[in-house]
Amino acid sequence: MANDQPPAPPQAPEDEDEFAGVPDPPLRRNPITALIVIALAGLVVWHLRADIRYAFRGQQPEALGDARTLAGRGIALEDNEFVDLRGQPDRRNALFIEPRGEKTRQTFFRLLGTHARLLVRAADTAKQPKLEDRWVGRLRRFDTLPYAAPMRDYYAHEVSAARFFTPDMLRALVQKPGDPSVHDRAGEPLALAPDSMIAIDVLYPDELVALLSREKFASLADATHEIEQLGLLGPCPQGRVGCSVVGGAETPEQYRVFVRAPAAERNAIIGKLDAAEFAFAMHQEQISAKLGELTLDGDTLRAGKRVLPWAGIKAASVAEPIVIAPDAYVLAEGEAPGSFWWAPVVAALLLAFAAFNVWYLFRRRDSTPRQPAAKKG
Repeated sequence: MANDQPPAPPQAPEDEDEFAGVPDPPLRRNPITALIVIALAGLVVWHLRADIRYAFRGQQPEALGDARTLAGRGIALEDNEFVDLRGQPDRRNALFIEPRGEKTRQTFFRLLGTHARLLVRAADTAKQPKLEDRWVGRLRRFDTLPYAAPMRDYYAHEVSAARFFTPDMLRALVQKPGDPSVHDRAGEPLALAPDSMIAIDVLYPDELVALLSREKFASLADATHEIEQLGLLGPCPQGRVGCSVVGGAETPEQYRVFVRAPAAERNAIIGKLDAAEFAFAMHQEQISAKLGELTLDGDTLRAGKRVLPWAGIKAASVAEPIVIAPDAYVLAEGEAPGSFWWAPVVAALLLAFAAFNVWYLFRRRDSTPRQPAAKKG
C-alpha cells in the first residue's frame, strides 16, 4: 500500500547554526555622528544667544539723548539694548565699510565729546538730502563684535585726528600744560606732553602775501626783488632798501612774498600789485611748534624764534591717534528687534534637531539586538 504521509523535512547537520538563514539587521547610524550634530546645534544656539534675547526686546527704543552728557546725567550703557541717541559725529575721520553680501556701504565713526567711548555704524550719507545727527538702532559692547580687534588697531596706528581749540584754550594750555581742566572744542581734556606738536593758524592783519609763479622767476630772491621794485610803501626811511617786504616762502607751485600793508595804505598797495598783474591775498599761515617752545609775552606768542601777534591767532590744533576706549559701545543704525525674528526660529529648529538625536541615542541603546544563546550539543 502506498504511504500517504508527507516526507519528513531533511534534518540539518548537528554542526550547522539554526539562525544562519536569518538576514542581518540593517546598519544603524554611527552614534558619533549624532553626538557631533548635537554639539554643533548647541554651539550655533550659543552664538545666537545675544540675537535671540534682542529679538524679544520692545519695539520702542530707549531715548538716551545727547551722547556728550550721558556721564553727567548718570546714565549707564547696557549691551544689547534698542536705543535712540544723538551726538556730534566725527565725519572727518570716518571709515567706509562695504559689508559682504550687501549693496550699500556703511560709515563707521566716533561721537565727539565721548572720549571715543561711543561709536556709530550707520548707512552712508552720501545720497541723503538731509543729515540729522540722530541714530536709532542696536547698542553693542565694542569688544563683543568680530571686527573689534582690527578696528581698534587700525585707529590707533593709521588714523591721526586733529583736535581743535580756540585761542583762549591755547592760552590756558600754554599757561597750564597737563592741566586736566583744559579741554578742546569737543569738550575732551587736553593732556599733552611738552614735545607735542601744536599747529597754530595765524593771520597777520597788517600784511599781504604776493603770489609769484615759479615758472617766471628762478628763485625766491628774484621774486622778492621784483616786488621791492614796485615801491609799494613809497621811499623807505633812512635810506633803507626794500622796506615793504618782510619775508617770504616757497611752495612747489609758487613763491610767496610777505608785504607790509598797514590799513591806511592797503588800498594803494593792492592797486600797485594789481597793476603789475601779481596775485595777492591776506597773509595767513600755519606754524608748527612744540608745546614746550610756546611762551606768552604780553600781546605776543613766542614759538621758538618766531613772534606771533596774539590778535592774529585764529585757531590751533594737535594731531593725535584715536584710541578707542576699553569700555566702548557701538550703535548699529537700523537694527531693530523685529529684524531679528529669525534668530529664535533658527534656535528652535536646531534645538528640535538636537533633541531628536538625543532621543535616537537612547532608543538605540534600548533596542540593541541581543546575540542568540549558543546551542547545547
